[in-house]
Amino acid sequence: MATYNDTKAISMFSNNPTTNYVGLAHTEPAQTAGITVNVLYEADFSSIPTNATILTASFTFNCTVKGTGNADTYYNLFRVKQAWVEATATYNTYDGTNNWQTAGCAGANDKSSVSLGTIPMPSATGEQTASLTISEVQLMIAAGANKGIVIIADLTSNADNQYGTHRGTVAYFTITYALGGSPSNPLIPGFGIIPGGGSGLAGVQKITGNFY
Repeated sequence: MATYNDTKAISMFSNNPTTNYVGLAHTEPAQTAGITVNVLYEADFSSIPTNATILTASFTFNCTVKGTGNADTYYNLFRVKQAWVEATATYNTYDGTNNWQTAGCAGANDKSSVSLGTIPMPSATGEQTASLTISEVQLMIAAGANKGIVIIADLTSNADNQYGTHRGTVAYFTITYALGGSPSNPLIPGFGIIPGGGSGLAGVQKITGNFY
């Protein structure tokens, strides 16, 4: 298992659609009082060989502020298709100039239509984990293909909720892979090249960092 830092994440607020929120004290995917807040994360998967076969994958982040959302609230995760610039992206634009196809990274050209995973409304603070769709993660490790994920809150009733991961707390992807083969018939299950040299059981990667 290896750990890799990442510092690329932003919240996008529909009520301030031209404001960039890089460096905000916390990220907060939410729908509350008519305001939508979608969150972008990106981690560095470059150490995973592009010919690796993904076996399992999950995303975990830490809820430090629990809001008042109903139990039917959950958070959808999607693979992002449009490259974005952390320092200038907003709810309206992916780089401060060019518009998302649909504001908030919600269009078909902005994100995949296939669910990457879901996280339910937390019943308490603490780490929340989503199992990820293997085929979508497989696409993310291809050379130049990783543009991160977007988290979009979904309400099935009118509820106020906030869900925050504060700067300095951990959010991470955990990925198990094999070199060659396929998920149903991996060539060497759980066996790979250890980053930094050598060989051995190195099929698990934990990509983590302080997300902004």
